[in-house]
Amino acid sequence: MNPESDDPIRVIDEALASVDEAWPTAEAVLWSARERGVPVEVAASHGDPVGRQMAATAADMDTAGRAALEQASEYLDGAAQYFARTAAGIPPVDGVLANLTATWGPTLARPLALRLAQRSDLPNWRVVTILAYLDRHRDPVVVPSLVRFAARTEVPSQQEFAVRILASMQGPAIASSIREERARWPTGGREFPVALANLAPAAA
Repeated sequence: MNPESDDPIRVIDEALASVDEAWPTAEAVLWSARERGVPVEVAASHGDPVGRQMAATAADMDTAGRAALEQASEYLDGAAQYFARTAAGIPPVDGVLANLTATWGPTLARPLALRLAQRSDLPNWRVVTILAYLDRHRDPVVVPSLVRFAARTEVPSQQEFAVRILASMQGPAIASSIREERARWPTGGREFPVALANLAPAAA
């Protein structure tokens, strides 16, 4: 990903193409776009709904927001390292969720939702923690990322959790986002998840 690009559409396109281990670098470039003077809000009409969320999130990402996200990431990494040395092996989701909320409130929802959409290599405890955080801090802007995650994850329990969150959020944006995601769904592979399609009956 070109860290010097000042073309907002290219910035978003390259971020969308960056998945798994490539996402942290793309994320850093995306979050610094506003600081570099890239008018990322221009990409608010991007053809990909997750791309539109990226544009909206990047446009609002200031220095304080980037610092909070970095601190939260360090906290999650530290929790993983600490509990790996204990009998539990993994951090307790409820405890981590409580700490994230107490320290950063709802401010992490949008960037964390994008991590769900762009990364399939996160450990289960971290995915469930992010989902629980999004469930507690409802933000309609994260719907495209949540829909994409629910569609693409191959872990049934994660998909069920994401679909449950979407079902409880309700509103026309849910069905619209699901229809967009289904329209982009590749043919010849596994079927679009029925539970997700059922939230947008007209698309089923």
